[in-house]
Amino acid sequence: MSDFLSPASSTETSRRRYPVEYKRQVVQESMTSGASIARTALAHGINANQLHNWRWQYRRGDFEVATQEPILLNLPPVFVALSSRV
Repeated sequence: MSDFLSPASSTETSRRRYPVEYKRQVVQESMTSGASIARTALAHGINANQLHNWRWQYRRGDFEVATQEPILLNLPPVFVALSSRV
């Protein structure tokens, strides 16, 4: 395992933080054909419940790469009719 894809340790708290790239790699590994969630979690030193949570977040799209550039939408113009009633 490379240093970039290893858990980040924190001296301030006992909670470990994992980079999104690491989470994505472990989740994708657990989703390969014939892979066991428990075995994958054990191989990476994490709890199987944590991996289940990451898989749920992955399916929801939480691990997508964020873009720095603005996204321009091509939307049709909206016209608002003024009403004589107040």
